[in-house]
Amino acid sequence: MKSSSFISKLPIVSVNEGEQIVTIQSLVVSRASKKVEYFTVNGGSGSIVPLMLSFKDVIGIGNDYVVIQSANSIKKLYDNKEFIAAAEEGVVLIGASVMSTAGDILEKVVDYVIDEKTGVIASLTLGNNQEIAGDKLVSISAKFIVVELAGGSAAKAPEASAAAVDENIAFLVGKVVNSDVASGDGEFVIKAGTALTAELVAEAEKRDMMLQLTMAV
Repeated sequence: MKSSSFISKLPIVSVNEGEQIVTIQSLVVSRASKKVEYFTVNGGSGSIVPLMLSFKDVIGIGNDYVVIQSANSIKKLYDNKEFIAAAEEGVVLIGASVMSTAGDILEKVVDYVIDEKTGVIASLTLGNNQEIAGDKLVSISAKFIVVELAGGSAAKAPEASAAAVDENIAFLVGKVVNSDVASGDGEFVIKAGTALTAELVAEAEKRDMMLQLTMAV
């Protein structure tokens, strides 16, 4: 197991060329598979061309190097349809907001650990040093990582809770809902096409609808 912070900045060595080529810049997690499937690559001093490497082209990730078979595995992002699709669909998890399935906003991701052989996420580390096992990861979107915690409640830093909820309300105000969102009892419904106001979002928060509402904008 290795952390994303450890893997980031590791140099890449090609077996065919027998030399260090470039370095890992960041890990890209697929929203669909919830695994690391690509790396962005630092092309060196002065390079402005985005480069990417597929996880499947990595032979091994050691303590000193990331090993690949050929330098040809590293390609310019905009010259490769697979990499363009990966960049559009993937997420760099560091700094991403985390929400529990109970609708509680947690701290942001500061690091995570993966199985370096498969890319599977073993655990997430949040800003308050809380660790969440990888099997609790429910979904990944452009806005939130959704996790399921024991008992459906969030184990978060108490002093950060109110501020985090206020931040989420501010984020949603002004957004337009793409599909109907209803409370569990069906008594409160926000129709598709509705522009969210602070009052509507606050009411949704009271009725534990924040997860559904966030996913609908």
